[in-house]
Parts: sequence; structure tokens; C-alpha cells
Amino acid sequence: MTLETLLRDDGRILFIGNSLVFSAGGVNNAFEALARSAGRLVVQSAETVGGYCLRQHLERLQTMAALTSGSWDVVVLHDYSNGPIKDREGFFKAGAALAEIARTHGAKPVLYMTWAYREDYDGMTVAGGAMTRALAQAYSALGAKIGAPVAPAGLAFQNALDKGIDLYSDLRHQNEAGTYLVACVFYGFLFGRSPVGLPFTHGLSQSGAAVLQQIAWQTLSGETEGAGAP
Repeated sequence: MTLETLLRDDGRILFIGNSLVFSAGGVNNAFEALARSAGRLVVQSAETVGGYCLRQHLERLQTMAALTSGSWDVVVLHDYSNGPIKDREGFFKAGAALAEIARTHGAKPVLYMTWAYREDYDGMTVAGGAMTRALAQAYSALGAKIGAPVAPAGLAFQNALDKGIDLYSDLRHQNEAGTYLVACVFYGFLFGRSPVGLPFTHGLSQSGAAVLQQIAWQTLSGETEGAGAP
């Protein structure tokens, strides 16, 4: 994919979702710290409730108040783990509605493709990347429908799992390494620059963080080699 700059260096970003944001220190917090370690003074906030889908956020007063404040450059949207697969219609309707509200108030909507379960669960098959592919298809289809870019965190997750890296704290949630990997994906995706070499490690070893930085950028890069230093 060809990356563009979606967030300026002092931009403001709102994450709307659930525990796949706030677990293991928070993707939002790790993203802010990673950006600041590169001199990018972003401001972030999150409206997250465990287990929530996008439809529930449409009905949540706190989420609507934050979304309509007009203070965000980017609004990141995601559903619960298998929501885009099991309730595709609800996912599409709520995602489209929230994206339109974000745009009306001056923000770019971005979809956050999440990852598969650790093992088969709730009718989902994970072997061979089956659930990852289903999630990628659902998020990509919604993104194409509403004109919103999709941050492929779930693909980076699968790429790391394929290398034997443990990213789970339980059946579905990320551990600290998982949070860091997703933060690296968001850094590369939103700024169009590689996270490789950035000093913030989210408590991981320098070598462990470096591997995850490389996986995030390799997942994103495709046609973007040489897009620039951090």
C-alpha cells in the first residue's frame, strides 16, 4: 500500500472501541509515547468500554459528546473481536454512521482492523489465518464503502504470530508486546513513516521492540520502501 500522512505531528486523535484499545497499557497511550519519542507531540483520548461494539457507541452519550466536540483530526473506530464477522450488517451501519459524524465535525475516520482469537472460539476458526482473513475482508469492505483507510493491525498481529511471537494475554486480548506492535502499526500508518529505530519500547527489551517495529513496518510498507526516516 502507498502510505499518506493522515495525522500531523501535533495532531489530535480519538480512539473509539473497547478493551482491544485499553488492554496492556493501552494502544492509545503507547501510540502517543511512541510518537513523542520521535518528537511528534500528538494529543490522544479514548472512549472505550469493554465488550462494546460500534452500535453501542452510537447510543453512548459520552462517546457522542467526545465525537462531536470538533477537536479531533482523526477518529479511530473498531468493533469487538468477531463483531465484523458475526454482525456484518450492524458493523457496517454503525461504522458508516460514526464515520459520517466524525467527518461532519472535521475529523478523518480511520478503521482499526483487529486480530483473531488465540484459538477457535465462538464459531470462529483461526487455523491458517482464517479469522484474520475474515476480519481483513470485513474491515476492508467497510473502508471501501465509506472511504475510510484501514490500519491493518490484525495483519501485523498475524505476521508476528507466524514468527512465533506471543502477543496474547488471554484468548482475545493483547499483552504488552501486542499493544506495542499495534502502536507501531498506527505510527507508521498515520504518519507514513517507519517506526524502526524509535526509542520508546513500552517496557519491552530493545531487541524485542525492534523486531515488532520491523514487523509493523514490513506489514505496512509494500510499495513504501524509502518513505523516510522517523
